[in-house]
Amino acid sequence: IRYFQNNSMYGEREKKVLVASQSITNQRIISEILNGKCNTNVELAREIGVSRGTISWYMKNLKEIGLIKETKRGRSIIYKINISYKNLIERYK
Repeated sequence: IRYFQNNSMYGEREKKVLVASQSITNQRIISEILNGKCNTNVELAREIGVSRGTISWYMKNLKEIGLIKETKRGRSIIYKINISYKNLIERYK
């Protein structure tokens, strides 16, 4: 459970971004995707220095809260930032 200073101060989307940004790994994943450097499990794992399984776990959570969208391209899954969260992510990074 996360608590916020004033419940009316932050909207639901802002709360999701703030909660996700508390994890350094989430921050790095989001940053790599935003910068266009990496957008697949393999690329993210190599760049961040964790296993593909770890990336999958974080991506599952980021998808569940709506920050990340995925598209299947051949055998790969391509990740991108959900456009409705992009400005908030950039504001709070």
